[in-house]
Formats: sequence, C-alpha cells, structure tokens
Amino acid sequence: MPNWCFTEYRCCGNKGELVDLKEKIDHLNSLPDPLVENGFGKLWCGCLVSLLGGDWNEIFCRGEIVDYGFFGCTLNMSVMSAWSQLEQWRKFLKTKYPNIQIYYRSEEPGEIIYETNDVDGKSYFPERYILDSLDGSAYFNSLEEAAEYVSEKTGKNVATEDEIEAALNEQEEKEVENDDNAFYSFNKFKILEEDEP
Repeated sequence: MPNWCFTEYRCCGNKGELVDLKEKIDHLNSLPDPLVENGFGKLWCGCLVSLLGGDWNEIFCRGEIVDYGFFGCTLNMSVMSAWSQLEQWRKFLKTKYPNIQIYYRSEEPGEIIYETNDVDGKSYFPERYILDSLDGSAYFNSLEEAAEYVSEKTGKNVATEDEIEAALNEQEEKEVENDDNAFYSFNKFKILEEDEP
C-alpha cells in the first residue's frame, strides 16, 4: 500500500484552455461509470489522460482528482496520489494546454516529501514551512513566522530550524505523557525550479 501524497494544483493563464480543461473534468465526473476501468473512480487521473488522447499506460497516473473548480480566474485541483505529486501527468497536461501554467504544493508526510514549484512564493504557494500535529497543519511563509509560532506554543525562545526542532521534541515528550498520539513534525518545503510551471 502506498503512502498518499496530497497535492494542490493552481492552473492559470489562457482562459479558453482553463475552461476546456474544467469541462473535460466535468464530463468525466458526469459519466455513470469511469471512462477507463480503475481502482479510483471517475476522476482517476488516467481517465483524464485517456480523454485527452494520451496513453495512461505510459504516464504514471496513480491518483485521483478529489476536488476541483474555479476560484476567480484560477482552476484549482486537489489530487491524492501514490507517493508523490504526479509529475508525468502534470507535464502531459502542459502538452495539451501549453498556454496555462500549473503551480503546485505537494505533501507526503510518510516519506517527508514537501515540495512546490512556486519558486518565488508570490504566485499561489508562499508557504515555506509546515508544522503537522494533532491540531492539524500550520503553514508559515518564513522561518521567522515559524519561530514565533513555536516560541508561543512551547514557551521556548527559538529562532533557527534546529532550535525549533529541539523545542518541538521537548514539547512532544511532555504531551505524550497525557496522550500517546501527540506528535510534532516540522518540515521545510523543497523548492523545485523548472523552466516553466
């Protein structure tokens, strides 16, 4: 069984191409059965590849669109996939829609993979750090923001990544005494530079 990766995609650019992509996803979602038999459902990523004329056997598609829709002029897609964001699938979409840009932020906690291609953090995903805990996920745009949050949470004055880690480890040890499930996982997003999102 794979570890599941959760990826948020933000597609922007040519309005006609964005509308066409959404209409293709709407079509798949309206079918009584999946376009291609699979273990995910109607919005399996391989169904979209097939609808767009590609061969899902040649493109890693092990994932599904779990939510999608327009937010302003941006087409947002949430995808759950095996192990990592679907790079081949994303690049295939770019060949079919060359006038849109696809930004993403992916999170796979099991293998500690946190990535984004929003290089300058000014487009859609400014977050550079994430803190997972029983309280959910907290995102931070800078180390300073993370340090301030962790300082308040732990009562320790922290400023560096190492100090944050040490304070959270100590906090986790305290909380585990009352709740075996208590945990803190602090990670930095890897910035993946590409020629074009």
